[in-house]
Amino acid sequence: MFKYPDSTIPITKSDFVRYLDCPLYAWLWKNKPELKEGHKNSRIADQGEEVEKLAHRLFTGGEEVKGNYQEAEKHTKELMSSGAKIIYQATALTDHYLARADILKRDRDGKRWHIYEVKSSTKKKPEHMPDLCFQLNAFRQAGFEIASVNLVLVNSDYIYREATGLEVDKFFKIEDLTEEIFSKIDEYKIEMKESYKILTGDSEPKVLSLKKNFKYPLPEKFEEYYWKDVPDFSVYDISNIRKNKLELLRGRNILKMQDIPDDFELSDSQNLQVQLTKKETNFIDVENIKNELVAL
Repeated sequence: MFKYPDSTIPITKSDFVRYLDCPLYAWLWKNKPELKEGHKNSRIADQGEEVEKLAHRLFTGGEEVKGNYQEAEKHTKELMSSGAKIIYQATALTDHYLARADILKRDRDGKRWHIYEVKSSTKKKPEHMPDLCFQLNAFRQAGFEIASVNLVLVNSDYIYREATGLEVDKFFKIEDLTEEIFSKIDEYKIEMKESYKILTGDSEPKVLSLKKNFKYPLPEKFEEYYWKDVPDFSVYDISNIRKNKLELLRGRNILKMQDIPDDFELSDSQNLQVQLTKKETNFIDVENIKNELVAL
């Protein structure tokens, strides 16, 4: 069983996905737990757990791994040695990474394994790629021979009928992403190494620009700390501004809207917002408001 040197703690799939969103966000989430005081799972996260439990009915007869970190790794290996064919929450542990597969199924050859990640969405999304690549890389480094990587998704065409009850084999659909994930794994190995270095470092990472919107709302204390150096009427307040534009402005050390050069390229509506902020005034398009009201 692997033991950590000193107090080193590996990064998880969630840490890595947060890192790709914003290194500072990920570092704070991992290293300043006091900022998450009172944080609860979102409704969507709870829904995901319920869907995962339902998916176990697609792979019956499995055994669930207990514990965390080394304890979970040890239990996973015990189940593998005992001949388990299906393992829920199988745990892979290395000196840098911790990964837990929703469902791990033994191949017919008895040596290789199939990873099944359960999502409550109805289709594959871009954010699923780094998620699955992290899983594959961590399991491989932990000594698992992986035969395939799959997504278990909700079938949007399924119609529930009370007479038959929930038919899990129709409620879910499985998408085999093995070829795509195997081809992308090398793209993420470097980022995984860099994320480990940054997220286990002692200092808050410096980022060129902060992330404007997150998938889930941030805890109140966390949000206050994350935005503590950003004043009111900043470049982050510009409506629908894209990440590349934000990075251009922050790269020029511009944080306040008042400091944006007049020749900086923005859309008409964004430029109007900036100019009105500079003049500390407002603009009311009376004619268009009238037209909208008439239409209603």
